[in-house]
Amino acid sequence: MLTDNNNYDEYDNFLPVSENNQLLDFNVNLATLLDEGQKAIIATDLLEGIKKDRDSRDKWEQGYKSAMDYLGIEQKFDSQTKAVNYQIYDSTLLNCVLKFVATAQSELYPPKGVADFEIITPDGTDNEIIKRYGEQQKNLINNYLKLGDKSFYKNSQAMLMPLALNGCVFKKVYNDHTTGKPISRYIRPQDIIINNSCLDLLESERITHVLYLTKKEVALNKNSGFFFGSDENLTAEQETAEDDSSEVTAKTRKIDGISDDDDIDEKFIFKHYEVHASLDYPFLLDFEPDKPNFPIPYVVTICKQTQKVVAIYRNWLEGDASYTRDNCFVQFNYFSGFGLYGYGMLHLLGNDAQALTMLQRQLLTAGSMANYPAYFKAKGLKIEHPQVDLQPGQSIDVETGSLPINQAVMPLPFKGADPVLVDLKERLKADAEQTGSIADTKLAEINSNAPVGTTVALLETQQKFQSSVIRSCYNSLADELQMIYARLAQPSSDPQEIQLSESIRIIPAADPTFSTNLQRIMKADAMLRTAMNAPQLHNMREVFSRFYTTIGVENIEQVLPPEPNPVPLDPITENMNILNNKAVRAEMWQDHVSHITCHQVFAEQNKGQDFLPNILAHIREHLAFAYLIEMQQAMGIQLPPMEALQNPKVQNEVAMLAAQAAESQGVVMDSEKPPEITEVAMAEVIQKDKAAELKASVDLQKVEMESYKAQLQHETEKQKIKAEKEMFEERMEMELKKMETQKEIAEEKNELERQRSEIIEREE
Repeated sequence: MLTDNNNYDEYDNFLPVSENNQLLDFNVNLATLLDEGQKAIIATDLLEGIKKDRDSRDKWEQGYKSAMDYLGIEQKFDSQTKAVNYQIYDSTLLNCVLKFVATAQSELYPPKGVADFEIITPDGTDNEIIKRYGEQQKNLINNYLKLGDKSFYKNSQAMLMPLALNGCVFKKVYNDHTTGKPISRYIRPQDIIINNSCLDLLESERITHVLYLTKKEVALNKNSGFFFGSDENLTAEQETAEDDSSEVTAKTRKIDGISDDDDIDEKFIFKHYEVHASLDYPFLLDFEPDKPNFPIPYVVTICKQTQKVVAIYRNWLEGDASYTRDNCFVQFNYFSGFGLYGYGMLHLLGNDAQALTMLQRQLLTAGSMANYPAYFKAKGLKIEHPQVDLQPGQSIDVETGSLPINQAVMPLPFKGADPVLVDLKERLKADAEQTGSIADTKLAEINSNAPVGTTVALLETQQKFQSSVIRSCYNSLADELQMIYARLAQPSSDPQEIQLSESIRIIPAADPTFSTNLQRIMKADAMLRTAMNAPQLHNMREVFSRFYTTIGVENIEQVLPPEPNPVPLDPITENMNILNNKAVRAEMWQDHVSHITCHQVFAEQNKGQDFLPNILAHIREHLAFAYLIEMQQAMGIQLPPMEALQNPKVQNEVAMLAAQAAESQGVVMDSEKPPEITEVAMAEVIQKDKAAELKASVDLQKVEMESYKAQLQHETEKQKIKAEKEMFEERMEMELKKMETQKEIAEEKNELERQRSEIIEREE
């Protein structure tokens, strides 16, 4: 509750404008229904609360402003100042910020699209259907953020430097008043006023967004009806009223080169407070049909200069009986602190930056005094061109009077920079870089003979802090994308679509685990080295494929040979190959009933294993061949070659024979919707009773199949002999290829060492 007064007797004189307590439009500006006295009460209470909230973050704001002086981006060079060294700033802090910005930009906002999806609650629905729906929704939001809200990427990237500097920034997701489309915009942290004692944005009593509007913008809001009673023509007293602008805002304007003397007509001169808060004033609650007796959320806009309420809107979804706040703000944190606003590099490294800058200036002064020393000279001594830079062979005339030159002029002794200062500066710089997580380990610094686990652990240890920051940003980005998607996706009454929408969640396309390119390359290199030591235990083609992908090699399919076509084998060997993630293949001449039975038993014994889909897929092959044999038997003919089946006449003839065969076998066909092959359906197909049914069906038709088998027997024996010959030839060929592969691996290893050397050189 935003008023300290729980006695509402003073409000008895204020009655709702609508006596029947009903509003024609849920989205009406309630400020049009209240009198000036009622709005004045709301404005007074909220402005007092805003002042308390601003005061609570005063120390954070002062620290932010002071630390910005040591960022070194404000241009202070004065050509008239001789002590130029005092305009020099150490660049360590700036380097830490820029490194984070580059990393976060590449990780969080990839060019292929910022959004992805994950399946959360399948609820028995076919995963393939959910995947297709998820891909559709992912493409929807990615295309919109690229084409519909063209400022999204630019605006999001602009927030990364302030995020790293001050510790937090805010994004606001809302529907644009002009287009009605959802947009997401970065808001400077000094323009979001929240009590710093609050640790969670969603639990805050008030969220105040400071708006800076031109006269034109105020007039447009007024003409559209979004504002009520606003006045874009201020009195002289109102225009000269005390400005409570943030000191941080003033500092950033100065850094950006914006002068207070700039054309006022083009500047933001109308300050408005957009306050998101829960209110329980009786004259507001009376507008609600159920008249709640507890605070409910509103958005109240107050003009700072006039201190008048210009807009009051309900801030919950229409029809929500719980009156839950419709939040539109997302907070991105760099590092959580003791308050809401957290800490950035300016807070974490501000003292280090100050010390480093001081040492930098001292070292520069010492070097300047050593190169251009000051000196004592005899009184009255005249030196021609005392400020000229000496050149080789140049002479300067000096009137020494009666004194020797070495007595008339005495340079002051300066020994140059103290080595202690140099060492101290390097130590402070290393500590600051470690805190800022930019002290990457180089490839050359890692022992190539070190264990893989040691190498990976070293890399991950150095990136733990940066990884935690990226993960925090990842979670905030996920909230932002969900809010955009909720406003972008059209609500549906279709139960199936509702179920699908509840089965996915829009998430960032970034990797939440975060690892640098160096980490990824080192892990891939470690995997490659391990696989080379035991190639018989690895799929070397997949190992090399992953390595090439990591180092950015394109068109890998053109580099690596294609996967060999698997040889048809007995069901036991096939089960072993499936268990080892190897490809298997069925052929026409195999005993499909026996294969299906053997594979089915193996699948039953390994329920829930990750290789089960491979077993199911292989069973489908055998079922297809068994069906083909059965249908050819029923039709009394063999299917013609594929080239002949492309002829429409041949297709129709086959279709007629197939229909007659199906009817003779009592097969019921669903003409309305073809059956979808799902994992659940497949599991039912491969049950024992299905296999037994199939076997029984074959046994019943043995008499009819004898003639057909007699015709195929000879051809089958020929195929078996041919297959055995091909298998022998393939084994011989594989032995030859193995020898060639070993040679190629040795060559590729040398090439990889060369590539790694190039990577080392680029990293250095």
